[in-house]
Amino acid sequence: MIKAKLTSKGQITISAAIRRKLNLQPGDELLFEFNRDDEAKLRAIKRKPLT
Repeated sequence: MIKAKLTSKGQITISAAIRRKLNLQPGDELLFEFNRDDEAKLRAIKRKPLT
């Protein structure tokens, strides 16, 4: 389990381990989905390169 800390501005830092695991790159987005128990599921939305 990996934790993240919320700043006073409401921002979080995604640790390098998570960025590597999800292959996150600048411009990618994260989608938070919640169930009825307020548990969150995080999904990466990959930025599509322009060709």
